[in-house]
Amino acid sequence: MNATPLLAILLAMVPAAARAQGMTYVIPSLSVAEVADSNVFSSQSSAESDVVLRTSPALRAGYRSAPLQLTGRYTFDAEQYRDHPALDDALARQQADLSLRYHAGRTATFATSASYLTTHMPQEFNELTGLNVQRAPATQFTVTPSMTYDLSARTRASVQFEFARSAFSEAAPGAALAGVAPSIVTRTFTFGLDRHLSATDVAHAQYREQQFAFGGLPTNDASPDSIALGNGTSRAMLAGWTRELSALTRATVMAGPRFSGGAVRPELTADIHRRLKSGDVAVSVERTETVALGEAGTIEVERLTASATVRPTRRLELRAGPGISHDAAHVSGLDATVYLVDVAATRALTRWLSIEASYQHAWERGDIPQAGPLAFAHRVFMIRAITTAPGSPGTSARAMRAAQ
Repeated sequence: MNATPLLAILLAMVPAAARAQGMTYVIPSLSVAEVADSNVFSSQSSAESDVVLRTSPALRAGYRSAPLQLTGRYTFDAEQYRDHPALDDALARQQADLSLRYHAGRTATFATSASYLTTHMPQEFNELTGLNVQRAPATQFTVTPSMTYDLSARTRASVQFEFARSAFSEAAPGAALAGVAPSIVTRTFTFGLDRHLSATDVAHAQYREQQFAFGGLPTNDASPDSIALGNGTSRAMLAGWTRELSALTRATVMAGPRFSGGAVRPELTADIHRRLKSGDVAVSVERTETVALGEAGTIEVERLTASATVRPTRRLELRAGPGISHDAAHVSGLDATVYLVDVAATRALTRWLSIEASYQHAWERGDIPQAGPLAFAHRVFMIRAITTAPGSPGTSARAMRAAQ
């Protein structure tokens, strides 16, 4: 996929008269990284390490005016392995994103976002569960149209639909085992109401419906096999509250029943966010139902995450994001706990050049009846240089990372 057609599409969608009144921008960037990977095949049994040279050109383009915001981004990774030259790939990973937001007067806002990702590391798709998947080519496509409408000065309604499809590009690893799905399609419809009760309190109500389909497996919804595989619908009715505890601290809780597979389970999201003088910290707890590439049924997830960002100086940013999740899948019998430690530091050397060092350590413990005990570990240390065209809008350290 070439970035030039993406830019042409972006500009063509904006009328010439509108472009004259707004701002069109193009931000090219380049990242060159040295990556030490302890498990290049994401294997449960025999981990093989390597050092990878990763070069990642990127292009971000868009248009901004009072009613319209249009943004597109394309990047790819070219990888060269020191000890596994057979894995060298000029297009090891590709990602394209497109987002559009339009304010129709003072009451309505329309938005649409779409993304396409190809990778050899499918666990990228399993962000919520953190579950590992062996190295294999895979793709993911997501499109999310939405609308918000101000019913009054204090009440806002929102509607959102999301379509997502994840699939292995080749035969799924371990496809001969029960509980492995070559592709997964998720459709999610969400309707919500927000009511400002005071300057510090907002009440929330939400209805969410999700439909799951697992390709390459029995799809007759009336069959017992299909029901066991998790094809079907999940519905949740939630109520919540957001409160400004202080000028710097905000807490949100959403909870309610979820109806899925003939059972009623709790659905919960809670987080607290604190702004610091030079940074912020947040903690969140979540219990929900989701899917993960490599599993043929829905997964019950209980997750605790934290994040912290500190900027001791104008040019230095430090970040940390530990997390833990418990994942249980009915079809395969998976019962796993996933731990993650993610730390990084970014130093802006000039307005257009920054250096970033990061370390990720993920490990997984649990059991799958068909495969036995789980004992997976993966450590990745990366140091990279990021450069963005001088004079482009938003060439701060954070903007340069966003461009990548």
